[in-house]
Amino acid sequence: LPVLMRGSRFVFSPNGVGEQCYREYEALVAGTYPLVDATDNRHRNAILDQLPVVRVKDWRAVTPAYLKAKALELDAKDWDVSILYLPYWYDVLITALELA
Repeated sequence: LPVLMRGSRFVFSPNGVGEQCYREYEALVAGTYPLVDATDNRHRNAILDQLPVVRVKDWRAVTPAYLKAKALELDAKDWDVSILYLPYWYDVLITALELA
């Protein structure tokens, strides 16, 4: 539940059955930073580029110092997380239909 994540700075969300998990979106809605597996999937990266997530190539590198540095990096940017909500996608769909 996102409410339980609110006191956390980071939430671990490694790949399971697939690359994407509801957990990372719950974390973002709760205001925490999800740590996700890095990927070469360009479509997934296009979305992740717009969100305050940490893409991890090697989980052994995730140390307290690493997390502190990532928090400073992510905190420094003003994130627009509207992509997480239905109105964003509604506008994308309407725009695409108007152009067709």
